[in-house]
Order: sequence, then C-alpha cells, then structure tokens
Amino acid sequence: MSYQVDLKLEAHQDIFETMLWYESKREGLGAEFYAEVEKVKEILSANPDIFEIKYRKNVRWIQTERFPYIVVYVIKGNNIVILAVVSTYRHPKIWKGRT
Repeated sequence: MSYQVDLKLEAHQDIFETMLWYESKREGLGAEFYAEVEKVKEILSANPDIFEIKYRKNVRWIQTERFPYIVVYVIKGNNIVILAVVSTYRHPKIWKGRT
C-alpha cells in the first residue's frame, strides 16, 4: 500500500527557509537538502509505520541521513501529513503547536 504524503504550510516554510540557509552556505547545498527531504517522503510513502510514536498517540518522526533534521509526521488513514521539518539543534517543542 502506498500512502499519499501531504505537507502542512508550516512544513513547506520549514523546508524553504532551510534550503535558503544551506544555499547561503554553499551553492547547491539547498538543493541537496531538498533531495534528502524528498527521499524521506518516499520512505514514508512506502512504509510510515516503521517509525515509532514519539509524542502523544500518533506523532512520529524520521531523521534525515545527511542533515541534522527530523521530519515530524502523523498518519491519517491513507495519508501522511508532515507537520514540520526541524533542526535537531532547535528546541524540540517548536513543532508541537502544529499537531
């Protein structure tokens, strides 16, 4: 079964801001970050249940391989809703208002 992956507006903003930040550090690095997020979306689309529940009864996350970021998501039926894409260096409660 394949799941549909949707992003909340805040998650889109997280990705865009992070891409800009990485791009300011080195040309092409923002695109590399985006490719990493796309890779995570493919993993979630195929099998979102393999990651354990981390918060409340339904919030899970997966850490990107190359960058210090987590993708926070919930499973709603056949949909995956990405709530946030946040740095592991930021305060962990930053995304909790998005659930």
